[in-house]
Amino acid sequence: MEDISQHRIINETIQQGNSDVQHFYENQVIFITGGSGFLGKQLIEKLSRSCNYKKIYMLMRPKKQKAIHERLCEIFEDPVFDNLKNFRPDFRNKIVPVQGDVAQLNIGLSEKDRSVLIEEVDIIFHEAATVNFTETLKTATLTNVRGTREVLNLGEECKRLKAFIYVSTAYTPATTSRVGQEIKESFYQTPVSPEALIQFAETLDEAKLNEITPALIKDWPNSYAFTKTVTEDLVRQKEGKMPIAVMRPAIVIGAYREPCPGWIDKSAMFGASGFMLGGILGILHVTISKSDNQMCYVPVDIVNNACIITAFHTNKRWNKGERSIEIIAVVSNRNPITLKDQTEIFTRDGPPFATDATVYHPFYVTTQYKFVYIILAWILHYIPGYFVDAILLLLGKQPILSKVYNKVYRLNSALVYFMMNDWKFQDDNLVNMYQSLSTNDRIIFCCDVKEFNWNKQMITAGIGLRKYIIKDGLKHTLYGRKKFLILHIIHYIVTPLYLYSLWKVFALCLFVVRIVFSFFSSFITPT
Repeated sequence: MEDISQHRIINETIQQGNSDVQHFYENQVIFITGGSGFLGKQLIEKLSRSCNYKKIYMLMRPKKQKAIHERLCEIFEDPVFDNLKNFRPDFRNKIVPVQGDVAQLNIGLSEKDRSVLIEEVDIIFHEAATVNFTETLKTATLTNVRGTREVLNLGEECKRLKAFIYVSTAYTPATTSRVGQEIKESFYQTPVSPEALIQFAETLDEAKLNEITPALIKDWPNSYAFTKTVTEDLVRQKEGKMPIAVMRPAIVIGAYREPCPGWIDKSAMFGASGFMLGGILGILHVTISKSDNQMCYVPVDIVNNACIITAFHTNKRWNKGERSIEIIAVVSNRNPITLKDQTEIFTRDGPPFATDATVYHPFYVTTQYKFVYIILAWILHYIPGYFVDAILLLLGKQPILSKVYNKVYRLNSALVYFMMNDWKFQDDNLVNMYQSLSTNDRIIFCCDVKEFNWNKQMITAGIGLRKYIIKDGLKHTLYGRKKFLILHIIHYIVTPLYLYSLWKVFALCLFVVRIVFSFFSSFITPT
């Protein structure tokens, strides 16, 4: 009831149309990269519902033999747009796909399309990036660094540009050497210049580049965080040349409130939301992490609300003659949640997000040591997984669990850095910007992390995963809770038997090894 009431208040305030931010976007032409991704789709939805812009140009590339117009039609079928279709049925008429690719020079634009953008665009949101933590440095550089250079060059040519918003990540300065330290909303020195890194990616053989990658990124956990860091230096070089700001969101999770609580996109599964899903389904049971580690989660709608008001704020600063680039960190340090808190919410008896798709009792075992993790992963993941897959094969069905656990292992490897370390992210710029807004703008574009109730938010995230990823229609919840309790009982019966069986098998193997060793030792005559 509270969420329904809040939605009504937001939509009623939107319809009044008298907020400063809404006035800023009136009849503006917007260019968005990454519009087909998790952040991008929700950004387009919120802009379309709250602001009377003139047009959105959306950079897209053909994919899987589908033209950009076909892909755009498919994107509009995403549940993120369901409420918008009722609220503003004609929103699709204002969104124009533009063929291109941020991984290409000139972001793959034709001369005609580039000319149109230069003449018409007022606001740019650059959200496109490869967020694959295991991406090669070559691909990550060409997409994240060179791609941003090309979008920046386009922005500098735009004749009507009022704001350029570059979406980075809070973890660009979150290096190994800064663990536990305060991360300020400012630029940090990079180990290599953007142009040098681009030249490496363009000219060096990929195998050679892969060889030098560990030395280049040694203070960063992966190619994503490293290339985002270098890209920020590229943005810094444009200071004073155009109205620009850098957004640094932390770990982005399902929606807090808009377009509906818990909305999540499948592209977000290779991250924290994937861990949550594994917990709900009773598939994920062991992680490398510190249980008291603070996780810096931020809902997707909070991030995009911050982006929208940052464009307004950046233009306002520029018009006042302020030419410095402001960095806006969208983080949750003012209202933290620990891994232990999250685990307790996702494994307590009879959770509201219990689903009949659960395969085993949800429980977590955490360890800070990789060797222990590998042993536990075999005991709690791989051995049961291979056993179940063997049964599936005997029944003539496709084995799945061993593949799932390979993905779980890769996911844990990618996120272990963030689950073992934390940083104190400063967010004064976001707080000051938000407090400077009118009352109506604070209602429409809420980005106050202090108002979160994490218990409620995690439950909402769980329900969202059921609705948008598991897609069980939120049906059979009562049965799901009963199944949860049954699996809970089975777990405490089966686990001792399973561990005892493993011990007996281990003891038998030791016995066989001793017999074999004794047998061969008898043939050895001492000299």
